[in-house]
Amino acid sequence: MAFRPSHERRRFLKPKPLFDNRPSRSGTNWEQSIYYCWFEYLRRSERYRLACESGGGDMQKLYDDFGDIHRVTFKEWWTQRLANGLQRGMVLFAESALPVPRLPATLEEVRDYEDQIASGDVICVLLPGGQTYSDTLKLGKRILSNHHDIHGRKTSSTVRYKLSKVTKNSVQSLLDGLRAFDMRKEGFKYWQIGAILKDDAYRRAEDARYVRTKGKQGERYKPYDVSRFSAGDFFDKNGRQLELERSADEPYPPDYNTCHSHGERVCRLALINIRAAEEAEPSEGLQGWGTFPSKL
Repeated sequence: MAFRPSHERRRFLKPKPLFDNRPSRSGTNWEQSIYYCWFEYLRRSERYRLACESGGGDMQKLYDDFGDIHRVTFKEWWTQRLANGLQRGMVLFAESALPVPRLPATLEEVRDYEDQIASGDVICVLLPGGQTYSDTLKLGKRILSNHHDIHGRKTSSTVRYKLSKVTKNSVQSLLDGLRAFDMRKEGFKYWQIGAILKDDAYRRAEDARYVRTKGKQGERYKPYDVSRFSAGDFFDKNGRQLELERSADEPYPPDYNTCHSHGERVCRLALINIRAAEEAEPSEGLQGWGTFPSKL
């Protein structure tokens, strides 16, 4: 039987970025994609910016993969076709596709995959040829189910840039880190950053509650306008909480120490993610809030 390899369909470990409004089970809006966060953290690396200006410099391997990300938008960068004809985002973050026969394999074809079968990259299943289609399908599903129950899913990955295995990889927490880093560069203090992020979290929660109760998408949440933020919004000059006139459905601002601790924590984690994005062969990838180190 002639060998007919499958088309090269690659799988992303996290929802891939979508640049239109079409719903998809395998993708998400690009601004809510963890791959967009990776792109943005690398853009905030001063070291990588200097490398881009010099054509790679001491970060040549990373530059060869990511290119000059300061001259393009995320969409242009992600969808750029490389020499192999694949999009850059797929090459960097998707599992490599292994072409396997789409039709029943011959003995010679099975032998061609002897190494992949031994390593677990390919599963070889023997099915009797005299059964009905329905019975064959049921038997195949049962065999594969038993295989995964006993051996588990193969955990080795061929992704070039891996995501962290030990964190929740919360996209919102990564976006908060980007926002905190930018505010810190603009001169905001830790307690101010913490207060703004906590206020935003409350607004998002209220919007989600509105959507659940009203049964439709709410357009109520808008991030806090940091340009209007002042120390007098929440605290006095000594960090004491002010008695503000607030409506019943608004949150009471948390105390100064809580805001300061949260703001410092998010900023420090943003720096960790920038360093992780700078690595040509990252061991853990980006970190969400799940595994913040106690010491740095």
